[in-house]
Amino acid sequence: MPSEAVEKPDDSGSPNNWLSSLSVKKNEDTEKTYKLSSEFSGDVKSYSVTVPKSLDKVYISTSTVNENASVSGDGWVSIPDSTNNIKIVVTAQNGNKRVYKLKITKKTTTEEPTEEPTDQPTDEPTEEPTDEPSTDEPTEEPTEEPTEEPVIIHKGDLSGDGKINALDIILVQRLIVGLDNLTDEKKLLADINGDDKVNALDIIFIQRHIVGLQEIIWD
Repeated sequence: MPSEAVEKPDDSGSPNNWLSSLSVKKNEDTEKTYKLSSEFSGDVKSYSVTVPKSLDKVYISTSTVNENASVSGDGWVSIPDSTNNIKIVVTAQNGNKRVYKLKITKKTTTEEPTEEPTDQPTDEPTEEPTDEPSTDEPTEEPTEEPTEEPVIIHKGDLSGDGKINALDIILVQRLIVGLDNLTDEKKLLADINGDDKVNALDIIFIQRHIVGLQEIIWD
């Protein structure tokens, strides 16, 4: 048997539908191939190959004996399952077809090489921020002490309600009879006529103010 298929002259074109090579690769441009179950031969139409589990597609590279033959099923092929059956169809110039079967199995225990990360410069600060409180003591701002408002004495207003009325007369009477202690402040309020005494005359001045006969002038 000849090592290569012999082309037979035919008006409809060449009947040669043989492959001259078949290989399985991880990448299209690489020269490394995964080992087939047997060395490729154009007259053998069934092969198997094992690839790493991590792959989800492979590149199937083929070439034909006759340059006018066409191939389908090669190139990038998806392999989503643990076992994937691929058909590669070679169509001769005259239309004759030849099917090559390729069983692609993923390894289940192979350890994939890991890529070492490169040391990339980072813009991160080298010093970690700390939650320690600052040792700088805050400076105390001087506070202004509130100034005391001067005490305003309103003669006749012993109750301090801002009015002169009958209640103030009662309070003056209590001072006169000794029911309330006559302090200096109360004396200033009750001494309406300014004679340095608190007596019935001061009550009269308050009464006259209440009825509108004589107004007590507040300082």
